Amino acid sequence: VAHAGRPVFAFGVTTGAVLAAEAAAHGVEFAGLVLIEPPFILDGTREQIPVQLTAQLEELIAAGRRGDAVELFLTVVVQMTTEVLAPMRSTPRWQDLKALAHTIQYDMAVMNGSALPAHWPLVTQPTLVIDGELSVAWRRHAVQAVADALPNGQVSRPPGLLSAAR
Repeated sequence: VAHAGRPVFAFGVTTGAVLAAEAAAHGVEFAGLVLIEPPFILDGTREQIPVQLTAQLEELIAAGRRGDAVELFLTVVVQMTTEVLAPMRSTPRWQDLKALAHTIQYDMAVMNGSALPAHWPLVTQPTLVIDGELSVAWRRHAVQAVADALPNGQVSRPPGLLSAAR
């Protein structure tokens, strides 16, 4: 951000959305934020992620089965349907997800939280919180809760934007 020499926007998808908001809350100057489906489970409509799933994912990653780990994470934890997941496997995005499989532990830690970070009201930048048209109820609730927690937060549900979960 410092090297840009001008205001920039931070863009984050799921856990990246959390990281972008954390950076803003800790004083990184952004002109604005775009957060897509922050992954908090806040409304009690979804059970916590089983502890044993973390170990199973770690074993898959350690065995070099990163794609299997990503698929298990997306289907069980994110609740992505086959309808959304199947086309992703043949895209360059799937390779990106496999490369980031080692960050799944962070995703799961964030998702098992039941409250938004108390310091998020410090995020004063204009923030657009987006959810996809196929979002499940707990994701929609989290999107609204994040937007409500931020002084300049606003929800957007653009038509035609498919969610990661359904």
